[in-house]
Amino acid sequence: MHQKVTEIASFLNLHYNESLTLEQVAGQFYISPSYLSRIFSKITGYHFREYIQVVRIKEAQRLAQGNAG
Repeated sequence: MHQKVTEIASFLNLHYNESLTLEQVAGQFYISPSYLSRIFSKITGYHFREYIQVVRIKEAQRLAQGNAG
């Protein structure tokens, strides 16, 4: 299941700028939303929405750094 969560995390990193829901992503990877929620949190240490927010914040910081120089 680590491989599946790694695939999902990679997907989220590529599509962070889209409107993503737990249900949509779970369906895309053929697993139930409740199971995805549990294993994603257990493996990554982040809840699904929290992970997306962290990715978005890091990208915003990266863009701000590029504009500051």
